[in-house]
Amino acid sequence: MKKRLLLLSLIGLVKLNATAQTVVFNEDFATQQSQQAGWTVIDADNDTKGWGFYNFTTNPLASNHPSASVINPQGRLAISQSYDGAAITPDNYFISPAINLANVPTTSGTVTLKFKVGSDQSLSIFAEEYVSVYVVTNISSASTISANTTIHSAVLASTGINEFTYDISSKGGQTVYLVFRHHNCTDQGSLLLDDISVTKASGAGINETGLDVKVAPNPVTDNLTISLNEEIKTISFYDLKGTLVKEVLNVNSKNSIIDLSNFDKGLYFYSIETTNGKIAKNSIVKE
Repeated sequence: MKKRLLLLSLIGLVKLNATAQTVVFNEDFATQQSQQAGWTVIDADNDTKGWGFYNFTTNPLASNHPSASVINPQGRLAISQSYDGAAITPDNYFISPAINLANVPTTSGTVTLKFKVGSDQSLSIFAEEYVSVYVVTNISSASTISANTTIHSAVLASTGINEFTYDISSKGGQTVYLVFRHHNCTDQGSLLLDDISVTKASGAGINETGLDVKVAPNPVTDNLTISLNEEIKTISFYDLKGTLVKEVLNVNSKNSIIDLSNFDKGLYFYSIETTNGKIAKNSIVKE
């Protein structure tokens, strides 16, 4: 019976977490406009070939490389080219409207950025577009933007469309802009950008007694760090069936680093008990 009651409480937690996200910003470029409202472009290489939009509903742009086939239809999205009948070496900045995070705390896991980038080419030798992503407060010039540290900066890892997720909670308390920069490549095809969102957690978790709980990273790959404002006694992890899969006893500290590398991928629940008998519960995702 105890296990059943625990499982029911955890199922309730799943339902709570499913609705515990607020969309702060969302852009899927679905609206047909000559220039997407609120977005601005800096053509830093001055070749007049900056970011634009293309509708991939039926057949994507014909490949400029006859040996390469194109991706499946993707709908309308943003696009920047590194080949257009001739080689292009782009340095194109695509800047979002202002995103207000003024009332958002900087607690890890509070604010999440997601976006999709990809190539219109199916051959990897023509899909090596390079993209850098910044979250900045000043967009007065390309040099001002590029002076910031990127949250993502890499050549496309594969053909097709890939989704990325980043924790940008450190930007809480500010008004920010997302900047997608196509650069550091030449003579490829087209960089595609779609489905951008910024969400914030409406709460840090089920916190029955006012505990200040910080859990990071989430999703986690190997080591999970848990920090409280009170001493931790026990940390327990449960799978979706409510089965106890790991328990850390006698922590007796406000901080604990736990190795979860042997966990299978998926959703898990944790329960933290302090030395004062207080309880905090929430979930993590193991990648």
